[in-house]
Amino acid sequence: MRNAVTALAAIVLFLGANATTRAETDPLEAFGLIRYEESKRAPEFALPALDGATVELSGLRGRVVVLNIWATWCPACRDEMPSLERLHREFDSQGVSVLAASLREDHEDVETFVREFKLTMPTLLDRDGRVGERYGIQWLPTTFLIGPDGRLIARAIGPKDWAGVEASAVIRKLLQGRGTKR
Repeated sequence: MRNAVTALAAIVLFLGANATTRAETDPLEAFGLIRYEESKRAPEFALPALDGATVELSGLRGRVVVLNIWATWCPACRDEMPSLERLHREFDSQGVSVLAASLREDHEDVETFVREFKLTMPTLLDRDGRVGERYGIQWLPTTFLIGPDGRLIARAIGPKDWAGVEASAVIRKLLQGRGTKR
């Protein structure tokens, strides 16, 4: 009996240490992102931006894309937005496109929000919610990480500190091309 208890304790310790080690070595997991189990292409979209341009996901191939779905009325979205703007400013020149897509809102409300928060990242209008539906949005904010090959890597449900050390580690890993494989 004593040997069985000792063996069970050793297994529990090993599994716990292994899980801790993986979280420590996998920036996506450490940041609390949900990895996609199967590699699949991100749903394509073409959305109008506040500046009048149209942003197409296919036009961003070769870049890491951080797609944030949000709304002006969402308190958690308001809290998260400044850190997304800092992420945009830090990584845009390094091959990362941070996109903020407002869900089912009109141009004027979004424009007021962008001015209030002094946003410079591309702000898109998903007026009819079709992109949100294609991405299966159930909670706001939800953020998707899309690899340079256009495949979904991970998602965050709820607000994150995108300006922190953990987020930077995630982005750097994706830029190195190691984040698209398990």
